[in-house]
Amino acid sequence: MKWVTYEPNRRLSSVEIDASQHCPICGYTGRRDRRRVIQKEPHILLLFCPRCFGLSASQMPKREVMDTIYKSYYEQHKQERVIFSNSSRLARHIVSMIEVSANGSDGVRITDFGGGDGSISLKVGALISAQTQRLIRVQVVDYVEESPVRRGSVNIEYVRELRDSHQDCDLIIASAVFEHIPDLALVLPELIGKLRIGGALYARTAFNLPLMRLFGLDMNYPAHVHDLGDEFWGNLPKWLSVPVEIVRSGPGIVETGFRKNFIRTAAAYCLKLPSRIECLWTRHPIFKLYGGWEVVMRRIA
Repeated sequence: MKWVTYEPNRRLSSVEIDASQHCPICGYTGRRDRRRVIQKEPHILLLFCPRCFGLSASQMPKREVMDTIYKSYYEQHKQERVIFSNSSRLARHIVSMIEVSANGSDGVRITDFGGGDGSISLKVGALISAQTQRLIRVQVVDYVEESPVRRGSVNIEYVRELRDSHQDCDLIIASAVFEHIPDLALVLPELIGKLRIGGALYARTAFNLPLMRLFGLDMNYPAHVHDLGDEFWGNLPKWLSVPVEIVRSGPGIVETGFRKNFIRTAAAYCLKLPSRIECLWTRHPIFKLYGGWEVVMRRIA
C-alpha cells in the first residue's frame, strides 16, 4: 500500500459534480446499494452495483474538475509522476505475468494508459525487447506533455486522448488509473477494444472499502471515484462488450519499499498475505484487507 493523496482537503460543491442514476462503470440503470458516505454537504455515497460488482461514488466530479486536480498533481510531482516506489520492480513483475509477441512487422505495441512520465512502460519495453529482439513502440496516454524519445530499441511518445493511441496493441498497462476515471463505462471498453486478439492488459486498482470500515480511512474522493476489488474483476468477462478472459488475478503488488518506508511496507505485506494464500485455490478470498487488486486479461475475439 502507498497511500497517496491529491488535494486531501478538497470537497466538491454542487456545481462541480454531475448527478447521474446509472452505474458509471457498466451503465446499469437499476438500484445500487449504499455502502458508505464519502462526502457530506453535498451528500455523496459509495454505491455497489449488482451488475458489475464495482463500487462508485454516487456523483462524479465534472471533467474540468478532474483536469484541474491532475494538472495540479503533476505540477507538484515533477520528479515522481508514477505512484510506485520502484518502477523497475513493477516492470519486472508485469513482464513475469505476461507473454508478449509482436502481431505485426513494426514491432511490439504497448499503450501505457495513465502512465505519467512513462517510466514503467519504458522499463517494460526494455525487458520485452531483450526477450523478443523486437522494436518496442510505446504510447503513454496521460496529461503529461513530453517530447518523443528513444531509449535503445524502445520508442516512446505521449498523447493526451485515448482515441489518438495505438490500435491492435500487444499490451496495455493500466496501473492505478481506473479508480480515477469518472466515465469508466465509456473508457474501459474503448481501451480494451484497442487490444489485438490475443493481446493482454495488466490492471492494478485500489480496493479500500474494508480498510475504510476498519480503520476509518478516507477514500480520497474526488481523486478516487471507484473502488475495484476481486469481485469486480472476476465478474468483468460476464458483462463487458469486448470478449476477454482472466489470465491471472490476485492481491496487488506492494507499492512501497522496505528501504524508504519499512513499517508501511511490512504492514502491507502482512495484510496481503492471507488473501494471497487463499488465492492459491480461489480468486475470491474471504479476507478482504488487501488494499488493492491486480489482474491480467487477454482479448479472445
